[in-house]
Amino acid sequence: MHRRTKLILTIIVCIFALIGVAFTAVYFGMRLGLFTVRGSIASRNTFFQTAAVTPSTPACTDQKKTCDWTQTPEWSVIKEGLTKDTAVIQKVSAETSI
Repeated sequence: MHRRTKLILTIIVCIFALIGVAFTAVYFGMRLGLFTVRGSIASRNTFFQTAAVTPSTPACTDQKKTCDWTQTPEWSVIKEGLTKDTAVIQKVSAETSI
C-alpha cells in the first residue's frame, strides 16, 4: 500500500511540474512575441489607416472609398430608432454627463 501511495504522489507531482513548465514556456513565449499572430482586426485597422484623411488633403476626395451613407436603407432604420429613443438617450446623457 505504501508503494502505491508513493507512486500516485510521484505522478501527481510530475503532472504539476509539467503544468508549471508549460505555463512558464507560454509566459516567456508571449513576452518574446513568439505567439503574436496578425489577426483580422489588424487588417481592418490597416484599411482604415489607408482610408484616413491626412491634414494635407481635403475630406471626401476619394469617391471610391466614401458613400452617401444617409441614403442607405440601414440609415433609415438607425434614424428611426434614434428618433424613437430620443428621450431615453437624453436621460442617459444627462445622467452620465456625456
